[in-house]
Amino acid sequence: MDPLIQTYPPTPGTDLNNLAVEFVICDETGRPRRKQIFGVLQLLRSKLAPLRMQ
Repeated sequence: MDPLIQTYPPTPGTDLNNLAVEFVICDETGRPRRKQIFGVLQLLRSKLAPLRMQ
């Protein structure tokens, strides 16, 4: 099954603390099996943290 990617650009003035990414894994019938929500700022902090150590 090919991945389905849906994006919605935030409107100007959106509070980045409320911006999130929803990751959903579906079974072979297309029904959601696992869902996880990540905060965008949390993702950025986790990816950029090793760079700040250098």
